[in-house]
Amino acid sequence: VFTYCNPAISILSGYSNDELLNMSAFRIVLEEDRKWVIKEYTKWATSGVSDSKIEFRIRTKEGIVKYVEQQTNIVKDKSGKIIGYSCVLSDITERKLIEKNLIDSEERFRKAFATSPDAIVISDASTGKYIYVNPGFTDLTGYPDKEVIGKTSDEINIFENYSDRQSFVDEVKKNKTVQNFLTRFRIKSGEIRYGSLGAAILELYGAPHILSITRDITKQKLAEKALTEKQLQLQSVISNAPIILFVLDKNGVFRLSEGKGLSSLGLKPGEVVGQSAIDVYKDFPDIVDSIKSALAGQLKNITHKIDKKVFDANYTPIIENNNEITGVIGVATDITERIRFEETLKTSEENYKYLFENNPQPMWVYDIDTLEFLAVNKYAVNKYGYTKEEFLSMTLLDIRPADEHERLKNAVYNNDMAILKSGYWKHRTKDGEILFVEIYSHRLDFMGRNARLVMANDVTERKKFEDALLESEETYRLTAEQTGQIV
Repeated sequence: VFTYCNPAISILSGYSNDELLNMSAFRIVLEEDRKWVIKEYTKWATSGVSDSKIEFRIRTKEGIVKYVEQQTNIVKDKSGKIIGYSCVLSDITERKLIEKNLIDSEERFRKAFATSPDAIVISDASTGKYIYVNPGFTDLTGYPDKEVIGKTSDEINIFENYSDRQSFVDEVKKNKTVQNFLTRFRIKSGEIRYGSLGAAILELYGAPHILSITRDITKQKLAEKALTEKQLQLQSVISNAPIILFVLDKNGVFRLSEGKGLSSLGLKPGEVVGQSAIDVYKDFPDIVDSIKSALAGQLKNITHKIDKKVFDANYTPIIENNNEITGVIGVATDITERIRFEETLKTSEENYKYLFENNPQPMWVYDIDTLEFLAVNKYAVNKYGYTKEEFLSMTLLDIRPADEHERLKNAVYNNDMAILKSGYWKHRTKDGEILFVEIYSHRLDFMGRNARLVMANDVTERKKFEDALLESEETYRLTAEQTGQIV
């Protein structure tokens, strides 16, 4: 029971101080969380020691669900008897909602946050405080998220030079986006590394935030220096590599042009050395722009199309110890065949999707382990009466009468890749109509899930005819037996 509440708890919960006093603290805990929160209190009362922090949900007076983090300390009297609990609640709804949004937004955030080796940070644009960091940030800097959430880059002293941080922030706020901002940063151990930063302003829950990505280019910088110093020694190796490697001086003049990939452009190794790269590629504006950007200090990764060839090109400024840009080193790889393959694959996927959506039979994909619908076509929607959204919130059991549930559970776990044809099954539409169907199915991996593709053929009329035929045959047999007629 609440015995004292500061004004912040009233703001958080929506209840006045008078309403809270003598109210059970568990009353504001969300019903789904209440049972386990009570268990935590029981455990503390039994052991005499409270956990440092727990997170749960509350429901405000207005019915709004919020996430809170609770720091709990047990209060005892002079004899050591527990007389209450001192709790500090922090509203972590924004953080929780951001985390949920990141999880749900697969295309935008799943790969970037969960699998990217780059350090990715979301920070409040007005305060600079970190709201979220990905595992790549921890791997790169050594800071676990709990040590940086709620702090600024100044507070953890991550930029080697404060002026770089200020220039970076100013550019983001001015242009709304930044690419390839070169800087040096300090990790937790104190080691200084080189980074290439990109950032953009995005709106989260009505407030501006900064999404920033830092790529560790320390090894690349060291490799560039070593390559610049030893390019003559490496020339024989580079000449036989299936790439194009080039080095430009600060004026954009070729100082090195090697690699087996030059043959695809009709060039020989060293043929353009001494010539201006901008003049050589004057008919290709994207190449000229990339060269100029790299000479201005920007990393550049871009795809170039030259005649019928496609190249993936990387441009990296050569920066000496005094931060002077002395040239550019570049690597270009012929990816023509890969692009053709990707286009073929894309066409194949589009054809498959078209066939699935426009098949004149109901079709769906379901998760073998959970029986959840993962995809349905429009003919399934029309046939069964459920909307697509309703289907995707249902399982196979929802379209089966209860007397077939056990049979279904015993049948779905066949992981055979072959196309399977089942006997008759009963399906129930949204309006309660019972359909008899034949099922054709095939196991597949669907978005990383163990699934089956199903086509349902409505055989209700056929089943009625077969039943009527059987009934007629049985009637005839009984009549023959009773009359003694020889059949």
